[in-house]
Amino acid sequence: MPKKKAKAQSEWKVKVLKELVINGVTWRAQKLKSPDGKIMYGIRSFFKRKDGSEVPMKSGLTIQAAECTPESLSKINKLLKALHTEVSPE
Repeated sequence: MPKKKAKAQSEWKVKVLKELVINGVTWRAQKLKSPDGKIMYGIRSFFKRKDGSEVPMKSGLTIQAAECTPESLSKINKLLKALHTEVSPE
């Protein structure tokens, strides 16, 4: 008989910090805790199916807690501003 897979000792824990819907896609700023206890912060996108279930999309950004400082977020914000400038009408 095939062996049953053991259940994970623990699961990912997610705290939603902010949520926005843009063009039918839900974007969430999240604090994540992995099963091994590592803390990360991220922005993830999710698509909601007609049946109400959500599918995580590939779009997103995840930063380890040690690198998630006000200074590093300020630098990432500059990258986002550069994208904003690129796509904004002149």
